[in-house]
Amino acid sequence: MVITRLSRLDWAQELIAHVVGTSQGRVAQIINNTNFGKINNLLSRGRDMSYIAGHYQIIIYA
Repeated sequence: MVITRLSRLDWAQELIAHVVGTSQGRVAQIINNTNFGKINNLLSRGRDMSYIAGHYQIIIYA
């Protein structure tokens, strides 16, 4: 969820891509496919971040 976190901190997609080692297009795809309201809903239902990442096909970088 690093990509979505950095995006929410207003980092440029190009910078995010460079930091995590992927393309700007993939960063845009992840950001555009992420519905933060739904993520908060899943969290409130007890789902963890690993489940949410898999659900939205988000790559987690450690």
